Amino acid sequence: MIMLLCAAQYASQAQEAASRQETAAQQTPVTQKEDARSLPKAALKTNVIYDATATINLGVEFALAPKMTMDISGDLHPWVLPNGWRLTHYLVQPELRFWLKERFQGHFFAVNVLGATYNAGNIRNNFHIMGKDMSALGRYRLEGVAYGAGLGYGYAVRVAKHLNIEMEIGLGYIGAEFDAYRLGEKESLYAQNSTAQYFGPTKGALNIVYIF
Repeated sequence: MIMLLCAAQYASQAQEAASRQETAAQQTPVTQKEDARSLPKAALKTNVIYDATATINLGVEFALAPKMTMDISGDLHPWVLPNGWRLTHYLVQPELRFWLKERFQGHFFAVNVLGATYNAGNIRNNFHIMGKDMSALGRYRLEGVAYGAGLGYGYAVRVAKHLNIEMEIGLGYIGAEFDAYRLGEKESLYAQNSTAQYFGPTKGALNIVYIF
């Protein structure tokens, strides 16, 4: 009789344990889904570095997965600066981001591409960038297109419920095709269908981000 009572009690305990495990298994996916739904889904941003150079810019970013987002930024500089420098350009740079913790927070790595049109010249300087003499921009105006690809690393800090500060740097390749015009009292075509290639920094951002 005692053996039967013990067996019955054991069976009852085993059934309760199995029921608890089944309930936990059913609740866990729901909790994970709720956590994913609580993460930000999109963001609008502006790069204060470009703002400081009077470049109109806007970025949008939207979620693809709990740790993956797509960022698309656009820059427009349509005017000549008061000192006569011409830096007019339009640039678009889509970027796929992989977040280490969760999207829109902490460290991330990125892969990006870019496309641009530009009209630059009359920039008198003695600069050398990555071993290239930039003083020619004081004697010539370059008009053409650019394209490229690169890798990026960044970090985002949450400073308020809907506000992030985001920093990023990117390295990669840029190819350019352009016509060169000699500056002077009468501008003249100097070289047509010229090309140039560049390896080095391709992105620098200090973004103020509004997240949804």
